Amino acid sequence: MVGPGGPANTQNPANQGMDVDHEGKSYLKKPELFDGNRREVDNFIYACDLFFEGSSDKDFPTDKQKIIFILSYMSEGEAL
Repeated sequence: MVGPGGPANTQNPANQGMDVDHEGKSYLKKPELFDGNRREVDNFIYACDLFFEGSSDKDFPTDKQKIIFILSYMSEGEAL
């Protein structure tokens, strides 16, 4: 359904595959952008895993879709 900001999940590729309510709001907290800091890699992986566990299987039915989602959050610093 279309929310107040337009169609849900169409502006940012990282938003694809998210559970949304009728207003286009996610029930799940998305991972923070990862900047390549090796001290934070475990936290980033944990946040992504938690996001996938809370998502419906139909949102990320393949490993390829999960990888693309994760790569879209590796967009700062050394993670580029």
